[in-house]
Amino acid sequence: MLRKSLLLTVLCALNYATFAGGFSYEKSIDVSAVVPSGAQLKAIAADSLGNVYFTTFQSSSNYIYKITDPAGSASVAVFNQDGAFFNTDAACLAVDTSGNVYLSGYSATDGSDAFIRKYRSDGTLDPTFGNNGVVSPVVIGGANVRPRALAYVPSANVLLVSIFGSPYTLGTTDCATGAGSATTIQTKGDQDDKASTAFGNDIFMGVAYDPVAQAIYGNAQCDLMKVTASGTPDLGNLSSFDTFQALTLHGRQNYSTHGLAFDPTTRLVAYTAMRCSDTSAGQVLGVYDLNAATEILVGPAPGKPGFINGGGAPAFVRSGSTLYLAALSALDRKVHLYRYSAPMPAPKWEEVTTVDVSSAIPTGGKIKSLAADANGNLYFTTFYGTGNIHYIKKVANPLGTPVITQFNSDEAYASNSGADVTVDNDGNVYLCYQGADGASSWIKKYDSSGNLVTSFGTNGKLQPVVIGGVQVRPRTISYTPAEGGRLIVTAFSAAPYYMGTILASTGADGGPMRTMLGDSNDDGVVAENELWMGTAYVASQNAIYGNAMGDLLKFTGTAATLSNMTTFDTLVAVSLHRRLFTDNINLKADPLGRWLAYTAIRDSYLSAGSADDRMLIGVYDLATGEEELVGSYANALTSPPYLGYIKYGGNPAFFQSGGQDYLAVTSHYTNAIEIFRYNPQAGVDAWSLY
Repeated sequence: MLRKSLLLTVLCALNYATFAGGFSYEKSIDVSAVVPSGAQLKAIAADSLGNVYFTTFQSSSNYIYKITDPAGSASVAVFNQDGAFFNTDAACLAVDTSGNVYLSGYSATDGSDAFIRKYRSDGTLDPTFGNNGVVSPVVIGGANVRPRALAYVPSANVLLVSIFGSPYTLGTTDCATGAGSATTIQTKGDQDDKASTAFGNDIFMGVAYDPVAQAIYGNAQCDLMKVTASGTPDLGNLSSFDTFQALTLHGRQNYSTHGLAFDPTTRLVAYTAMRCSDTSAGQVLGVYDLNAATEILVGPAPGKPGFINGGGAPAFVRSGSTLYLAALSALDRKVHLYRYSAPMPAPKWEEVTTVDVSSAIPTGGKIKSLAADANGNLYFTTFYGTGNIHYIKKVANPLGTPVITQFNSDEAYASNSGADVTVDNDGNVYLCYQGADGASSWIKKYDSSGNLVTSFGTNGKLQPVVIGGVQVRPRTISYTPAEGGRLIVTAFSAAPYYMGTILASTGADGGPMRTMLGDSNDDGVVAENELWMGTAYVASQNAIYGNAMGDLLKFTGTAATLSNMTTFDTLVAVSLHRRLFTDNINLKADPLGRWLAYTAIRDSYLSAGSADDRMLIGVYDLATGEEELVGSYANALTSPPYLGYIKYGGNPAFFQSGGQDYLAVTSHYTNAIEIFRYNPQAGVDAWSLY
C-alpha cells in the first residue's frame, strides 16, 4: 500500500520471511469471482486429500465451495449438487475420513428449519443419512436444536455439534444415521473477561475432539477451552464431560465466522483468537501447541496488516508432506494459506518475579512510567493518587530483595498522567510533566543521587519546554546518545500531535518538530494523526520507532537528522494491533540495540479503564523482524494470579543483571512490576508475518 500525505511517503511493510518456528504466509486465494456478490465467507474444512471446502452467507444463493490443490493451482468450484441453502450465518462444515462433507444450518429461532446434510465426495447427498441425506429438524437431547459448529470424531463416527440456544449446549449426531445423542452438556467460557474460574455459559464457535487427551476443545468466543471428564469419558454420554479449563484467554468477541481446527498429528489447535483491531472485523488466529502449552498468533493478510478481515475460521490441510493452515477472510472473500515450517518454539521471554511497589504509591494512585539504569536499578513514576505528593521512586535489587526509596526530594509533582521518566548513559534521570498548557509544563534532570543538575534548564528545571520555537506539553521522553545526547519528546496538544528533541545537556531547543501519524481507525492506513505514547531512536538504522497507541511504527529518511525531525519523512507500519487509548502505555529500546518493547494489545473486550483489562507487551527483534507477545502463556492460567496477564498497563524497560537480560513491565492495577528473563536458547514466539 502506497500513499502520499503531507509530503510523507507511507509504506505498510510486512516481512514474509519464514521464522524459526510456527507458520509463515504462503498465499491468498481470492474467491470473490466465484461466490455470489455480497456474500461473506462463513465456515471452512478440509479433507484428507488436501481439498478445502468453505461456505458463504448473506446471499440468496449459498453453496458449499471446493478448492482443489489450494497450495498450487487453487481451482474453485461449487461442490454440492442439490442446490443452494438459505441465507444463514450458522452454516458450518465438517469432513469425515471417507471424504463425506457435512453441512449444518438454520434460520428460524425455534429450530424448525434446522438441518444437517451429508454429502458424498462427489457432492451428492448420501441417501442413507437421515431422510435422503438430510436431518431436519435436528433433534439432540430430545429437543429440536439449532446446530452451530460441527466436528467429526473418527473413533466414534459422530459429529460433535455445538448448539445455539439458552443455554448453549454441545451434543452429537451419528454420522451413519443422523440420530442425535440423548444427552448434552452446557458449554462454558470466560464471558466477563475476568480470567475467572467460574466460567459462564458460552457458545462454542468451533469444536474438536482429541482422542489422546480424551478432551473436547472449544472456541468460546476467542477463548480456548478444554473439557474433560472427572471420571470415565464417554462420547455416548456427554454428561460425563464435566470439567472445564481455560487454556488461553483473549478478548471475548461474538462474530459469526469464528471457528476451530485440530490437527491430531502435530497436536495443534487453531482458532479465531483475538480481535486485533478496534473495528468489528479484525481478527487473528491463535495456534496452540498442546504438547508444549504455548501459543502463537497467526495473521494477517497482505494489505491488511494486523488482522484477518471479517473473521478467520481455520482449517488444517495437508498437501504432500506439508501442513498448511487455511483461514477465511470473510469480508475480503479470500482464503489465506499459512505454511507450517517447524515445531512451534517456546517463548524467549519468561516471567521470573513480581515486585510489589504498592507501599510506595500514594493512596489511590497507580504506577505510571518505568525506566532502568546501567546498574539494573529501576525508576518509576506514579499518578492519580490523593494529593499532589508524587515523586520518582527507585527500586534497587529488583531481582533479589527489592529496596524501594524516594529518588528525588526537590518537590512533588501533581497527580498527572503525563509524568514520564528516562535515564541516560551516565545515570542521570529525567522527568517530564505535562501541565495544563505549555507554560506550566516542564522537564527536570537529576543526577544518579537524585540531585538536580543545575546546568540543565534553570537550576535543573526546564520550564517551559520549547521545541522548534514552540512551547509544548511533553507527554513522553526518551534519551538517545546520538548527536551529542538528546531527549526525544512527544507533545500532547490539540491535533496534530508533534514530536521533537531537546539537548540533554542543557535543555536547549533541538530543532524543528514533525507530526506523528498512526492507524487511528485500525484499518491498515497509517497516514492518520496519532499521539505516540513512547519513542526510541535506533542509531544502527537512523530510525525513530514509536508506539502509536499500540501500533509499532518507524520513521526513517534519506538524510534524516535529529536536529530537524521533519527530515524523518518515510513511515513504515512495522506491527499493527488494536488501537488503545490509555495513560499507561509506552515504548522502550534495549540499550544495546537488539529489541524494542512496547505496549501492544489490550487482551480484553472490556472498556478501557476497567480493572480487569489486560495488556500484552510486544518485543520486537530489530535484527530479524520477529515479534513475541510477552504475557499470554496459557500454562499460567491454571490458577490465580494468572501470571503474564498485565493488569491494564505495560510500561516496559530493559535492564541487565549478572550478564542476563531482563524486561520489566508495570502492572497498573496491581501496582507491581513484572520481570521477564530472556532465554536465548528458546525459540521465538513470532507472529507469522511480522
